[in-house]
Amino acid sequence: MTIIDRVFGKIYKIPCWGAVQGFSSILTLEFGRPELRIQGPIKSSSNSKRIRALFARRIVRLRGHWRLTIFGCNWKFFSADQKMADSKSTRLEIHKAMVVLNGQALVRVSGDPGVGRWIFHFDSGAKLETRRFNRSTEQWWVTEPSGYTFSVRGDGRYSHISPGTPIRKARWRKLNLGKRKRREKKGSRDRFPSD
Repeated sequence: MTIIDRVFGKIYKIPCWGAVQGFSSILTLEFGRPELRIQGPIKSSSNSKRIRALFARRIVRLRGHWRLTIFGCNWKFFSADQKMADSKSTRLEIHKAMVVLNGQALVRVSGDPGVGRWIFHFDSGAKLETRRFNRSTEQWWVTEPSGYTFSVRGDGRYSHISPGTPIRKARWRKLNLGKRKRREKKGSRDRFPSD
């Protein structure tokens, strides 16, 4: 069993919900029991009236017990082997793809960390493929119920940090998924080796 299976094993076969596009092409997918997160209001000592007003607001969010964030990478979403959207699609196209993704259960995560490629496989045949932007940016991360975060960078290294630990203080380790298998189709850009 790989570290990827140990991390994702607790959410395999659990339907995702709340799949949305955030800023730019960032995606978030919620898994497990919904929890209400309430933040604020906070009294700010800022000289800016606008900043004080922002901090004075109470923010209420619904979050899953687990959250997968797709961050610093190019991505493509496929349903029934047809591409529905990618990281360069319009907000409307991405929204339509996330509507299809909601309710599908994650069944497997595979990839090639050395080249920064990953596939998130879902039970209804959908898949979310990611490719790194660069070697130093986090491609994706999973936030666990404990608050710990398992992150993977484009260089194939991972960290598992406790709540409140700044990412700049993370210890990055080489991600080893075992022997690399050959691609199903030589030279194929849309297929990844399995782990």
